[in-house]
Formats: sequence, structure tokens, C-alpha cells
Amino acid sequence: MKIECNDIVVFKTPGGVSRSRVSKVDGSLIKLFEQDGSYRQMSRRDLEQMVEQGFAHLEKPADD
Repeated sequence: MKIECNDIVVFKTPGGVSRSRVSKVDGSLIKLFEQDGSYRQMSRRDLEQMVEQGFAHLEKPADD
């Protein structure tokens, strides 16, 4: 799975969806900015599993 900076990760939550922007891909670590401006990170493996299981998907940024 190709994950790049500025991709949007859409997580399915009980209350709807949550979107995070990929700020950096650092080896096996994905660094994310949340909609509220907070920062978090998660392992590439965990994100790939969430996508495979249907709990998240990636959106590529629109070209301007």
C-alpha cells in the first residue's frame, strides 16, 4: 500500500467518520495531523490492517 504525505486517512467511528492528514511517512511510522490540529502517530502495519478490515481508507489530495 502506498501512503504519502498529504494523503487523507478516513477512519470509521461510531459517531461517523474522522479525517486525518498524513504529515510524514517515516519508515514504519505514519505521522498524522487531526482535524482539530492535534498530532498523533501510528504504525504503518496498524493502518494497513485497518484499511484491509474496512475500518479506514485513504483519499489522495485533489490536484489544484
